[in-house]
Amino acid sequence: AGLVNDESTRHAYRELYYTSPLGEAGISGAIMFKEALYQSASDGTPFVECLKRQGVMPGIKVDEGLLPFEGHDLATGETSTKGLEALAAAAAEYVKAGARFAKWRAALRINESKGYPSERAVELNAQQLAEYAVICQAAGLVPIVEPEVLIDGPHSMQVGGLLLYMQQPSRSCCPLAGTVCTPHAAFVS
Repeated sequence: AGLVNDESTRHAYRELYYTSPLGEAGISGAIMFKEALYQSASDGTPFVECLKRQGVMPGIKVDEGLLPFEGHDLATGETSTKGLEALAAAAAEYVKAGARFAKWRAALRINESKGYPSERAVELNAQQLAEYAVICQAAGLVPIVEPEVLIDGPHSMQVGGLLLYMQQPSRSCCPLAGTVCTPHAAFVS
C-alpha cells in the first residue's frame, strides 16, 4: 500500500478500525498489540473503550516474538517463543488497561527431511503454552491457546494433526476451564 510503518500511521489505521461499527459486523473480540492497548482515539476515548462500547472484547498479544530453537535459523528452522519471564507483571498491567483475553504465538515448522519438529521442540512449545495459560488465568486474562503448525511444506494433514494433539494444553497440566482453544488447535479429537 506504500504506507510508512510508524506509530502515527498505525494509530490512524487503528482509529479507523476500532471506531468502525465492529460489533454490528459480528466481531466479538479484537487482539491488540501493547502499543494499541494504551492509545486513544482523536476525541480522547481509549481504544479499549471504543471496542467495549460496541460489545467487542479487547484482547492483547502477550508474547515477545519467536526465537531460534537451540541453534536453528529463525527463518527456516525450529522456534520457541520469548516473553514468559515478564508475563505475570505485564498481564496484571494489561488487565488494568482493560484487556480481557490474551494471545500467545507458538509456531512449529514441519520439515520431515530435516526431522522437524523435534520431540524437544514440541515439548518446549507445549510447556510454554501451558505456562502462558496459567499465568494469564492467574492475572484474570482468558488465554487463547493456539499451537500453530505452519502449513507450508509437503507434510500430510495427519502429521500436522498429530503435532496439534501432542501440544494440547490438557497434556501439559493447564486447566481447560477458562481457556479458549482455537479451532486450529482443536481439530483433532
